[in-house]
Amino acid sequence: MRLSHLLHTVYTMRFFIDVKNKEHFLEILKRDLQTRRKKTPSVFFYINAGSLCHIFFDKKFYQDYKVANHSYLNSSYIGTVIKLLYGKEVDKLNAEDFIFDVLELCEHLQKRVFIIGATGNAVNASLATLEKRYPKLYIRGFHGYFTKNEVALGEINEFKPDILFVGLGLQVQEKWIYKNIQNLSNVNIIITIGNFIDILGKERKLPPSFFKQYQVEWLYRLGKEPTRLWRRYLLGGIILSIILCYGILLKLAKK
Repeated sequence: MRLSHLLHTVYTMRFFIDVKNKEHFLEILKRDLQTRRKKTPSVFFYINAGSLCHIFFDKKFYQDYKVANHSYLNSSYIGTVIKLLYGKEVDKLNAEDFIFDVLELCEHLQKRVFIIGATGNAVNASLATLEKRYPKLYIRGFHGYFTKNEVALGEINEFKPDILFVGLGLQVQEKWIYKNIQNLSNVNIIITIGNFIDILGKERKLPPSFFKQYQVEWLYRLGKEPTRLWRRYLLGGIILSIILCYGILLKLAKK
């Protein structure tokens, strides 16, 4: 754990999380969808306990993460720390909180959407669900277990999506976007959504409403996948506590 990583993390939390809430998210997206395409896509990453760990321990991941133009909050605890340290109000957003509004907007504006990630079965089931819900939406998808990267890129660029939803899982999706962003010139906006394609395809379930109401969705997920997730939540909690203490000391030193 390097002091520079701690400073980077504090800086990222304070300034880089620029999406305030769902309404603000949709406002940014609508503006980008209605403007002329750029040479490189606008990129939205999320930040939660897992990404916090990777930013803290992995300098390469931190560099990959900075390819994003925007970042949205995916942890209520990080939101609490930001409010305590900086007085900045930021709402937590899960993919299910905004993705259907985005798809409805794309259908209305006649924009193209591409999803990549999860298994082939999950992608096909997701597309069937979305095509039924949004019959006028231009949408296509590709599974996330590809062995030839150029095939996946070819599928995406041939379709020329206005929005690309990337659900390759934390760390993998950010690194893939960083590596391939220059080859995604036909894409306007990229948004990471973690495992939400699995949820759309009914291969995973959302936490019951009780867990979301009390901001303990992490507890549900930890119970489902303890081996994979215990380190993320344990280390994420420790890092967040260090950041909080460090931030308080900085504020006291300035007085």
